[in-house]
Amino acid sequence: MGTVEIKLAQKPLRLHKAIVEPAFGEPTILAGNAWDYVSMWLKRNKNGKREEALYYWEQARCFFEATLRLPNDSACLTAYYCMLNATKALLSTKGKPLPGKHGVTGKPSSSRVSLVGEQITFSRGGILAALRNYLLEPTRTEKYSIKDLFYNLPYIHRAFKLTYSSSSIPELFVPVENPRFVRKRKSDEAWFCVNIANPRYANRYTLNNLPKGYQRDDGEENEFVVRRKRRFKWSRSTSQRKQNKARLINYHQAVRKSFCYIHATRTLWYLKKALQTSSASCPKVIHRSSLTMTFAAMHRLSELARYQPKRFMRHFDLQQNWLLCEFIRISPEQFIDEISSEITGRELLSPGIRPKS
Repeated sequence: MGTVEIKLAQKPLRLHKAIVEPAFGEPTILAGNAWDYVSMWLKRNKNGKREEALYYWEQARCFFEATLRLPNDSACLTAYYCMLNATKALLSTKGKPLPGKHGVTGKPSSSRVSLVGEQITFSRGGILAALRNYLLEPTRTEKYSIKDLFYNLPYIHRAFKLTYSSSSIPELFVPVENPRFVRKRKSDEAWFCVNIANPRYANRYTLNNLPKGYQRDDGEENEFVVRRKRRFKWSRSTSQRKQNKARLINYHQAVRKSFCYIHATRTLWYLKKALQTSSASCPKVIHRSSLTMTFAAMHRLSELARYQPKRFMRHFDLQQNWLLCEFIRISPEQFIDEISSEITGRELLSPGIRPKS
């Protein structure tokens, strides 16, 4: 089947970091400091709500900078308040009300210290519920363990698999390349597709665990291409530009439920498998954004550090020590990158540094 890549403003359309209001067609922002760019964006787009958002954003920056100077057993406190205020900045920017409660609680399921024993409840109200609602996620009450949440976070998934090496816990993420939107030649039928270039994943096992609504594109004989079955209309008429963009945004929101990224100098995209596991030792597969899960996990760690410091410190003496440290160290920057894109609609990347010859 002959296809052509869809372009907007002469730029090929790719997956976007922002889920809700992606600014398709706009250039990527190369910023050494996301904090400064978002502050500038909020000041330039100032109104009553965005003045409030700027306050929360600057508070989040202060907590972020404090986090960098603290040891891991204290950093989770400031990291959580960084995430809380950054979330408030997002909600304020979009004109959403700010609930008075956090919207997430936690408690141990037993006296034995383990990540699976740290239970977290997503409430129907509060800041986390407001974030879930904004990200088009269900806001029902749900319970997970920290181990469940960590398993579902792509930026620490390698550390998770090295920590829990059991064969009963399969890999959840597949690295993908060239995630793009294409159109059938001489037609308005368009869809999303992506390449799986790594031979380790280009196999029947991956196909058997694709998310619902995806399949291999048999028309691509020389490459392993996965495509979304459902299509959307991309009119070739210039008079339909506004309608095209609206349809693309709606379609993209559905696609992003199955794809996530890791923040780096080059954005790394991953397909999240739809695993059907029956093993009691395997964590749950959670169909939520990294923002939601990171917020909840960091809240539980901050609760432990405040109210149960002895239990909290025991975690650093156990098998999951390195995994816990990786989460505390990496998650604030990943969270802020994702929130920055949601606030501004733009994609931010750190400028690459050319190595010396």
